[in-house]
Amino acid sequence: MNTFLLIGLLLVGCWLVLRWHRLQQALRWWYRQHVLRLVDEAEAVRNGVLQDAFTLRRTLELSSAQQAAVELCSIPIATADGEFLLTTLEALHHSLQRFSDFLSPPYLEDNFPLAIDHLLKSHQQQHLHVALDLSMPEQWQPDAYEQSRIVWIAIDEFLRLALTQRPSARSISACLTQETHAHRLVVKVLYSQRPHDEIVELSHLRRSAQFLTAGTCAYHQECEALIWSMCWS
Repeated sequence: MNTFLLIGLLLVGCWLVLRWHRLQQALRWWYRQHVLRLVDEAEAVRNGVLQDAFTLRRTLELSSAQQAAVELCSIPIATADGEFLLTTLEALHHSLQRFSDFLSPPYLEDNFPLAIDHLLKSHQQQHLHVALDLSMPEQWQPDAYEQSRIVWIAIDEFLRLALTQRPSARSISACLTQETHAHRLVVKVLYSQRPHDEIVELSHLRRSAQFLTAGTCAYHQECEALIWSMCWS
């Protein structure tokens, strides 16, 4: 009897150690992904926004010098390429807006459905061939900001992983519901054909999101669709 009890305790102990090890791996992956995203954003600012700002400054400096020469010589001359300046400013604005949205997602604190709507549409803008179908509630009881941010990060990461799959995605659909003591969000990505390779990172994302939200999180392949669901209170 004592032998069976000891074996049972050892098996339970091994199961707990394995479960904790997997959770550690998942949380390390979550943190590593977050750090890598910050590095990517910093590189984007360095190679995009700062370069655009430098180009814009040099153009304005040259324009000022040309204008000064015109005033001295009284010769009519174009001061700057307005179309080039407009394009540069537009790219600069877009980069800063994307960086700002990543650091602090818009609407997240006051209107969670609108924040998820904005997130999904921002991913669609990067994949214009992908159709979008959203079902969002008009009324929403606000959650704690930290909880909403974790869900937002999980959905953002899921879409980033899912939309880099091959074959390419055809559509994204999402349904967000709120009940008395639970919230549920289901996101489905439909591909042109059934993906051949499984996205291994999704298992780490599922464990991390489930642990951090103290809810449930799952994903599965259904023919040509990849479905991600979360439920939290």
